[in-house]
Amino acid sequence: MAGFLGRSPDAATAEDLRLFQLHSTATHVRPPTINMTVSAAGIWPRRPSAITSAVKTLAGFLGRSPDAATAEDLRLFQLHSTATHVRPPTINMTVSALRFFFGVTLDRADATRHLTFVHEPHKLPVVLSPDEVARLLEAAPGVKYKAALGVEKDPDDRVREALLLVFSKFDELRSARQVHFWLREEGIVLPANSRRAEAPGVVWKLPAYNAVHNILTNPIYAGAYAFGRTGSQVSVVEGRKHIRRGVRHPIAEWDVLLKEQHEGYITWDEFERNQRLIADNATGMGRTIARGAVRRQGEVLLAGLLRCGHCGRKLQVHYSGKLGR
Repeated sequence: MAGFLGRSPDAATAEDLRLFQLHSTATHVRPPTINMTVSAAGIWPRRPSAITSAVKTLAGFLGRSPDAATAEDLRLFQLHSTATHVRPPTINMTVSALRFFFGVTLDRADATRHLTFVHEPHKLPVVLSPDEVARLLEAAPGVKYKAALGVEKDPDDRVREALLLVFSKFDELRSARQVHFWLREEGIVLPANSRRAEAPGVVWKLPAYNAVHNILTNPIYAGAYAFGRTGSQVSVVEGRKHIRRGVRHPIAEWDVLLKEQHEGYITWDEFERNQRLIADNATGMGRTIARGAVRRQGEVLLAGLLRCGHCGRKLQVHYSGKLGR
């Protein structure tokens, strides 16, 4: 702060402190550092609930009301927090809250003279060079370990065969929805990651439509690495901002696309063809044309082609139920 003011900070005004915080934000100082600086300066903590939590924890440690705690009590409390492996950010938040509680609320700032902020160690990430990564992968003893270190096909034959079946059926039926119908009618299960913390791993179940669609539209199965495939779309409706997340971007607008990075289940040309077919088959609400609807079979053949004689709206098809019909 003294460097920012160009003079001793003991005579700093409230406006000086405000400008100093704005300067810290403008120069991209990390939020934890700004919060610690603001708290050390005696400004109201950014999380007032932390004061209540800190006072409650101190009372539990002392076994009595904390308002009469001495400087030695607070020193022992911080030593206890460190000895019980409380994380540095939590300790620093507690110190900030207690300084405010004793210094402002109780007007006993001298009681906190032994409370100090602790340093939070930061470990630099270990970054390997491309040659080091290649040597590491070559030294891996098997497919299982290569998959853990990089991107490889699943070592489980059943998983690989299930994914190949999805792509081969799409090549035959040319519709993600039809592949979904066929898998459920035949009772064929697909692998999925278990969401149960107590039983992590792969589970096998009848697929939902989204599971089939995600397999067909994920470039990782075509041997490519991609980043930025989805984003957010902001709109204003009746004067209020609405944010729609997970909006898919066209391939040309992806932030990163690296082809032929690992062995895939299909080629990149096949992947691009599949995306065109899926886009052509889309007949969502509000579309002005029925792209690909003529390829559909069965009772929904005329979806998107017939229009109401009164309002002119297109015939739409909706699926429901466990079988997605």
